[in-house]
Amino acid sequence: MKARMPALLLTMLAVLSLQAAGIGADPLRYKRDEPPGPVPKLGVDEPPPPLPRLGAHDAECLEGDSGWRQLVFTVQLSAPAPIPVSFHIQTFDGTATAAGNDYLPASADLEIPPGGTEVRFEVTVLGDSLLEGNESFGVELTSVANASSDRPQGTGTIVNDERAHFESLPTAVPDFGPGTLPPCWGNANGDVLPELPMYLNTGTSFEEMPGFRALLGDGNYHGGAWCDYDRDGDLDLVLMPYSDSTTTCNRVRLFQNDPSGFADAAPALGIDIPGHGETPVWADFDADGWPDLFLPFYAHVPPYHSYLYLNHHDGTFVDFTDEAGVGLPGLSIYYRPEGSCAADWDGDGAIDLYCAHRLFHNDGGAHFHDIAAEVGLPAQFDEGSQFVDYDNDGDLDLCLRTAQGPTLYRNDGDTLVDVSASLGIGPLDWFWGDRWTDIDLDGDQDFFFFDPARGVRLLLSNGDGTFTEDTTVASLDLPGTLCAFADFEGDGDPDIVVGDYSKHFARNLLDLVPRQATPYLKVRLEDNEGRLVMQGSTVRLRSLDDPRHPVQTRIVDGGSGYLGQDEYTVTFGGVGSGAFDLEASFPGAPGQPVVTGPAENPLLGGIRPGSSPPCTYVIRPDHTVRIEQQSPPSTGVARRAGPASRLASARPSPTRRATRLAYTLPSPGPVTMTVYDVGGRRVRTLARGLRSAGAGDVVWDLRDDSGARVRVGIYFVRLTSEGRLLGTRRVVVLS
Repeated sequence: MKARMPALLLTMLAVLSLQAAGIGADPLRYKRDEPPGPVPKLGVDEPPPPLPRLGAHDAECLEGDSGWRQLVFTVQLSAPAPIPVSFHIQTFDGTATAAGNDYLPASADLEIPPGGTEVRFEVTVLGDSLLEGNESFGVELTSVANASSDRPQGTGTIVNDERAHFESLPTAVPDFGPGTLPPCWGNANGDVLPELPMYLNTGTSFEEMPGFRALLGDGNYHGGAWCDYDRDGDLDLVLMPYSDSTTTCNRVRLFQNDPSGFADAAPALGIDIPGHGETPVWADFDADGWPDLFLPFYAHVPPYHSYLYLNHHDGTFVDFTDEAGVGLPGLSIYYRPEGSCAADWDGDGAIDLYCAHRLFHNDGGAHFHDIAAEVGLPAQFDEGSQFVDYDNDGDLDLCLRTAQGPTLYRNDGDTLVDVSASLGIGPLDWFWGDRWTDIDLDGDQDFFFFDPARGVRLLLSNGDGTFTEDTTVASLDLPGTLCAFADFEGDGDPDIVVGDYSKHFARNLLDLVPRQATPYLKVRLEDNEGRLVMQGSTVRLRSLDDPRHPVQTRIVDGGSGYLGQDEYTVTFGGVGSGAFDLEASFPGAPGQPVVTGPAENPLLGGIRPGSSPPCTYVIRPDHTVRIEQQSPPSTGVARRAGPASRLASARPSPTRRATRLAYTLPSPGPVTMTVYDVGGRRVRTLARGLRSAGAGDVVWDLRDDSGARVRVGIYFVRLTSEGRLLGTRRVVVLS
């Protein structure tokens, strides 16, 4: 047992300890140097001062077409520290990878000196001229000393700087003289290429649909939208009148599509309404599997209100306007309806509706109430509206064209916040026809709008909520009126039509930009019988490898913007690298969305679109999924001639051990040879890199990328160069 210390000795030791700490050495110190006050208490219960917080900030830089540049991360303290703060920092892959030559891996042991607050860490980014989405990697802080780490990871974004380029596509179709003919896209004849009213897509240009001009007569049509409302397998077309004339043409027209051609079914259905109509919208508002129809009309002139018609499960309609609460009666000329759009805005499963500064929440069974005031949406007149996920956070924002110009509202869950300043364009005079799409296939929605002083303008999203203007579209000299987007060539990128009386087509030449991987993914939603009636449904694509895990959100367009409609199939860009989860949300009761995603079908989980040929995912509410391999249509728009290359047949095939694939290149360049299974999944990359001109060959040992022997079956070997397909050959593997 230890001997007890004498009390006097303990007292002396305590005094010596205080003096060593500078306390008690001079009993007059506090009177001379310090303001009067109590002497600080010393004791084991005194908490230590809080440590400053250390965090890594996100960073970004343009990729560049060649060479290298530095992406600079800032690591920052919340407050200066009296002692050094040290840590280790290192990069880790995301959708940008070191192995893919996107950046050079880096690590360092860094220190912030006493009194300092930040230090910088540079990572080398490698440039190329390939079409890619914005790609991201991360940095991580470890071994942090003398600080707490509240942001241990930062994200570095390499912003793709390959841009869309357009060229005009002339058409010999005469203008529609009597009035406006809206730009709405729909696959009217059942092939792979979409049409416009009166404009038949031949694959090389647009020709006039036989007999359609006569059906239109002398009408003046403002809004239009396609939908298979009678579920017979053919898309039908509704057109809205813009006149108080009582002639037979200036009424609602519903052109029913059948093998014998188009015929106006509106009179028989009782919806041939005259008046000043605007943007019609198709959507399954009561979630019964049949598309319903919202028809907005000016309320200060006949018919003095708008209409909602519910589909009566047989292609006929019931007027449900009063019960629905969306008639908009009594609106003055200042608040007259113009643009309309429908989507499940709040994610509860029921399709909501925007029109005339009203945000109508669907309470279920197509009963609505206006929540605009609740979410902070002011009463204002707009010349167009569109739901869009501009910030890739998975929810739907709202863009309007108001008296201030393009007005963007960010969805913050229970409020809409005006973030128009992020567009960087300031107030503009009145105009209309604005529309969003991912014009450069980088995964971010871009903004195409009309400026009465400067004409057509295009804002490209930087992927962080800000935008940069692309001034090259001005060279197209497009008229500023109405517009809509569709891949009318079938090559994967969005093309555009502009015009009201006359139509001006511009094709996107992104397919000519070299790429290493498939940059896009198409998705088509069907009902359980394969009908195209899912307008208003939502499709989301979530990145699994990007450190931020952004979510691209697209809506199956049933009519939106100002008088127009984009094509039915939705397209996601920026998918050349990384894995993704894909999910479709179909109309359902409030709180009960009908969802088909990875949990319901594993084909939608961890997909890698960039590792396989272009394809379309076809998704249904019963959770079935079909993957259609996409190839350029045989009647595709004439393109510039590619190199005269050849990929010979695999020899031997069938084979049990190995096979050889010979090829010929007319000029040196980068090539990639890849093996896919019958489901389109990448099995093995046989060759990637520069090859000289002339003959060459590659041997496949029937093993996949992991070294395991592949199963018995049929495989396809594809040879590509700078994004161009040079040939595909089949290999039959035996046991």
